[in-house]
Amino acid sequence: MTFDKRDKDSRQQTQHVLGLIARLKEIKQPSRDEKLIIRISADYPLDLGLFSVFFLNYVIITEDMPNRFIFCAPDEPHAYLCGDAVECMALSDNVVRAGLTQKYKDVDTLLRMMTWRDDLLDELVNVGERIGKHVVMYNPPVDDFLVYEIDGPVPEGIVLEHAAIAACISGTLLVDFKPALSSAQAEVMIEGADIESPIPWSWRGAKRIRKGHTLFSRAGTQMIILSADEGSKLFIATY
Repeated sequence: MTFDKRDKDSRQQTQHVLGLIARLKEIKQPSRDEKLIIRISADYPLDLGLFSVFFLNYVIITEDMPNRFIFCAPDEPHAYLCGDAVECMALSDNVVRAGLTQKYKDVDTLLRMMTWRDDLLDELVNVGERIGKHVVMYNPPVDDFLVYEIDGPVPEGIVLEHAAIAACISGTLLVDFKPALSSAQAEVMIEGADIESPIPWSWRGAKRIRKGHTLFSRAGTQMIILSADEGSKLFIATY
């Protein structure tokens, strides 16, 4: 008869998880984190990842906290628990799972890659900057990407120097595009233009978009939001 240490470790882990849940359920007034563990255990009853609640930052963003964003820095563990969110992700060649999943957990790789820092909360959770009446910019501390949130008409437009992807998550907007010209380019075109060949206004004409529509914008484009229904939301990811 052979003895498998992994089986013993697995049994011990299961007993620790069961003991934790049993202890927390006996508490009359559990803390916020303890309530979270009990709730998560309903979906992952024997997952060792339940213990992670004690050493991760439990962040709650409510409806009365507009324009909040969370930046998930490289090599920092994170778990999305509930609610609706717009996610923008840089290029990545791996996902290392730590817990709360039925998939493979690569513990050795996880331990090697983590930063082990506990002073990043103020840097990772922040508020977007309103740069216009209907434009909020979410600019994380990396060059990989930034996100614009549009919640109304932007007749002056937004200049997108790089390629961008836009997604409408609510409402209806009328959107148009034109080349984004530098002041020097505009002067050259104005000097050489005549009545027969004005500066080009639109690539293909205004488009009405609604919830579920996505757009790709090439680099060097100015996106103009001609009109927007109340409650409309358009997110633009670029860099």
